[in-house]
This record gives sequence, C-alpha cells and structure tokens, in this order.
Amino acid sequence: MILDEIAAKTRERIEYEMKIESIVSLRKEAEGKDISTDFPFKKALMKKGISFICEVKKASPSKGLIAEDFPYLDIAKDYEAAGADAISCLTEPYYFKGSDKYLKNIKKEVSIPVLRKDFTINEYMIYQAKCMGADAVLLICAILDDSELLQLGKLAKSLGLSALVEAHDEREWSEARELDWFLLQEPLNRGMKEFMGELLKMYRKYPCLYTIDNSWKGFEWMNADDKDRSTYTFVRRTKDGRNNLLFVLNMTPMTWENYQISVPAKKKYKLVLNSNEERFGGNGHKIPEVVEAKAKPLCGRKYSISIDLAPYTAAVFVF
Repeated sequence: MILDEIAAKTRERIEYEMKIESIVSLRKEAEGKDISTDFPFKKALMKKGISFICEVKKASPSKGLIAEDFPYLDIAKDYEAAGADAISCLTEPYYFKGSDKYLKNIKKEVSIPVLRKDFTINEYMIYQAKCMGADAVLLICAILDDSELLQLGKLAKSLGLSALVEAHDEREWSEARELDWFLLQEPLNRGMKEFMGELLKMYRKYPCLYTIDNSWKGFEWMNADDKDRSTYTFVRRTKDGRNNLLFVLNMTPMTWENYQISVPAKKKYKLVLNSNEERFGGNGHKIPEVVEAKAKPLCGRKYSISIDLAPYTAAVFVF
C-alpha cells in the first residue's frame, strides 16, 4: 500500500532530521513563536457556504511530475486572488516533490491560512510546522493509532495550529476515535458529522454500493456529458435489480430549476439523501420525497424525471 510506503519513508526522513536538530531545540523554537488562539484555518472553513482549500503540489505518486517548471509562489498568489479560503502546501519531498521552503515562502506572500500537507507521524513534525509558519497540520487516521491521533491533535492546538483529520473509510472514523478538541458545537462541524453518519448508514443499508465493485454491471452513467452545467448522474446496481440507487451531483454554485434527469425505468424514485438539508449545514432547499418517471426521452432512454437542484448538491434516490 503506497500510504504505508510513504509513512515508512517519512519516518526515515524525520529520524535523519532529528539528528540535525534535536526535538528539544525545535520545541523551544516552536514554543517561542506567537501562539494565537484565533485558529485562522478553522475560521476560514467555518464561514457560511462552501470553503475552498487549494493545493500547491508539484508531483504525486499517481500522476508523477505535474509541473516541472513549478512557480509555486505564483500559484499560491493566484489561488488567493481567485478567492481561495486556504492553501494546502505539500512538504513531502520524495513522492510529492514538496519542500519546507515552499510553505515558508508562500506564508510570506499570502494572507490566507496555509496547511502543511505532509504525513505527520510524530510531535517533531508538529513543531516543524509551527516553525515554518503553518496555520494547520494534516493528521491521517490510517498511519496513526488512537493515542497518537489524540496526542498530536492536542499538541497542535496548544501551539495555535488547527488539525485537519483525514479518514478514508468507516473503520477509521468512529465515535471512539473522535478528538475531544473537535468543536462539534460549531454548526458546520456538527452538520458534517451528521452527514458522515448518514453516508455510513446508506452504505450499510444499500448493497449496490459495494456488491458489484469489480464489474461494469454495477455502475451505469445516466449522463456524464452535461459540461455546460457540470451536473452528473449515474446508477449503482444490485445483482437482483432491487434497491438500486440513482445519484445526481450538481458540482456548481448555480441552481438548476426543473433539471431533467435520464432514468433507466418507469418507476417511482424515492429520495434517500439530500446533502443540502439544513441539518447538514445546507440551505434547506427541498427535493420531493418521491419523483415519478415520465415518458419523456432523454440521453437515449425512454424515461426521465425532473427536480430543482440547489448549488453543490448531491441527491440520491432508491428505485
């Protein structure tokens, strides 16, 4: 697994760096920095509406070298000018060709908060992030155990750093692992927690999401070509044809009224998830609980439905 490989390489790297500068020296430097409790990274993500973290990345294991000529400062400044709420800067040097200097220099040139995106494996890296000028650090559940996750989160907070926690699946995200410094009283945090819970419930309830993962028979595009409105629809199927799911994804900040959706059969489509509900932090735009397909051909199919689709909304129907 590539993540384990990167984490192992990171441990080698940090072990070497600790020989150059001791943790005692680095901790003293970090604790001597201004320690604010404003947490600008968290604030940037808590504003009303969608928040954007834009990434400065030279390479990745999957894509290889993305930009040989890498004007990282121009990229960061362009992100800020375009309205980014925060910047994610890769500092991992081997697989992502990142550098500590990228973050240090970016921090001098932009006024929005900067996340140090690296594979944090111990407290030494938290102190490094503080000394670089980062506003936040990344903690990945897959490479940290419960006690490490909690310890590093508390250390980051004590230094005035936010911690962005990355979980990949249900096994990694559970009530037992939830960090006590995670501010669930904040409406958007609470909404995201509830939304994640609904996604996990949906995954458990509908086998079409996992029973045919290795065959085209489990997936069918309804429309992948609506480039003008950047809205995509597809179906996940079961072997027995029951409790299939129709996904409708609006990837834009626009509302699409009476949006036409091609469907595979003349059935009733029952809403099981609307990501724009107020309890999830959305604006509460309503979608009908049941939509019946009409004999209106679309995208080469005989039937279609229509709904009003709010900005940045995912709607899921069972049929």
